[in-house]
Amino acid sequence: MSWLDWDVGGGKRAQQDEALRAESRRAEDERERAEREREEADQAKEKAHESASRAKDAEERAQKERQRANEEKEQAERERKAAAKAKEEAAANARRAEQAKEQAQTEKRRALEAHEIAKEERERAEEARAHAEDEAKKSEEMRQKKETAEIENQRLLDERDEKQRRDETLMKFSWGPNKTNRGTSKGEDQASMEVKRLREKFYKRNKDKEGKVICGKILIFGPGGAGKSSFCNGLRSALKDYDIPANYYAVGLCDGALTKNFQAARYGHHWVIDMPGILESNLLKTENIEAIASGRVRFDAEITETLDVKGNLQEAQRDVSCVVLVLHHGITLGKELKRQLDVIIQLGGRGALSYHLVLTHLDECDPQFKDPDNLPNLYTSPLVQEAVKNMSEQTGIPGYAISYVKNYVTETETDTNTKLLHLRALDRILTSTADQVEKMIDNKLQKKMYEDAPDDGETIDWAIPMSIFAVVILFLAVVYMFIQ
Repeated sequence: MSWLDWDVGGGKRAQQDEALRAESRRAEDERERAEREREEADQAKEKAHESASRAKDAEERAQKERQRANEEKEQAERERKAAAKAKEEAAANARRAEQAKEQAQTEKRRALEAHEIAKEERERAEEARAHAEDEAKKSEEMRQKKETAEIENQRLLDERDEKQRRDETLMKFSWGPNKTNRGTSKGEDQASMEVKRLREKFYKRNKDKEGKVICGKILIFGPGGAGKSSFCNGLRSALKDYDIPANYYAVGLCDGALTKNFQAARYGHHWVIDMPGILESNLLKTENIEAIASGRVRFDAEITETLDVKGNLQEAQRDVSCVVLVLHHGITLGKELKRQLDVIIQLGGRGALSYHLVLTHLDECDPQFKDPDNLPNLYTSPLVQEAVKNMSEQTGIPGYAISYVKNYVTETETDTNTKLLHLRALDRILTSTADQVEKMIDNKLQKKMYEDAPDDGETIDWAIPMSIFAVVILFLAVVYMFIQ
């Protein structure tokens, strides 16, 4: 190959190579452009997606705004109606105010007229008062004379009652008519008169040394089945003079009832309170018994089997003047019941209250007393005397503080001798109550005995008394000179 041919062929290859390179560069440029366009398309797609998202959010906001606008429109409508209603009410109030104003003017005129009438009435009342004062002076003089006579009569009655009480205390086992009067009309008349006397004595207003009427609160205390409620019913029959036995106090126990109530009744100035029969419970605490007996628990409270109070508490007061222990005559005191009774007796020993023991079911002790005609000779019965002695030894209560009663069990009518037993027991209880009230007053006075006395080293300032004495002497001298 000649040089010329090689040169021509080489030139063609160079041109071809150059063309290939140029084509390669164009292809590369096309790829780069396509890549940029693809990136731009992706960006445009993302922007379109973002725009669509924003458009959706805007649409949701617009929807909420429309909803809020509707709610505000409804609220505005409600407020408009409320305002219209308030306007109507204001107009009505204005009309009522005008009417009230007119009524007030009318009332003012009436008040002026009433004032004039009252003025005339006052003048007439002043005249009547002056007349009444004159009459009052006369009646006061008569009242003082009458009161002096009543005081003297009361003193004589008190002396007679005190003498009779002392006599009855000495006649320890001699209650009732004599044997010679048994079954006779004379004996019955004596019993009826004694019942009447004791009933009147019970309802009589007795005052303590401070001049206050003695109001006894008598708490009937004892185990279930001892005859507490029957004793209370017997007292009621005697005090009310019933022809048939009373059934005021519920007799018996409610099975399964843990919460029970006091049952109280007032006779004259005195209360008789029947306590639930819960002393047989071994869950009782000493402080709970003391709370009941010393009056820290109101008698309208509910109590549980352990004397836990469920309501109506009060501060400690001497609300119980006398605790009456009611026991079956033949009971043998167990350790637990003896402990509980000792709490009552110890409270009495400390002066917190008085106590009395009543034995029940007399006809079971001595069958002869099923016949009421035998009751006047009650304490002449050896069986009764033995029962009283036995209970006195068991309880520590002296015989003079023990009474015996016969409960109405099968009887359909009351009788005078049974009433007499209940009233005599009640008379002894009230005597103990009155003594307890006097003891409380004496204890109070005893505490003040030395508080009111001057100290040993205290000197009396005589300056003021001497000055008063000198003024009095001077005044008397001037009066004497004037008379002369």
